[in-house]
Amino acid sequence: MSKKEEEKHKIKKTSLDRAGLRAFMGNPEDFELSFYGIFMACIPIIILGVVVWYNW
Repeated sequence: MSKKEEEKHKIKKTSLDRAGLRAFMGNPEDFELSFYGIFMACIPIIILGVVVWYNW
């Protein structure tokens, strides 16, 4: 294998998943908890909480 080919394999490309979203959204193989991910997951719960609180 030539040096050029080795470098090509070394570079990790941002893969496209089935939906066509970039790995920016989170690659399931490289899963790690981040504040942003937790925050995005909690937004629907927060919105639901506000609606329920407002209509109580």
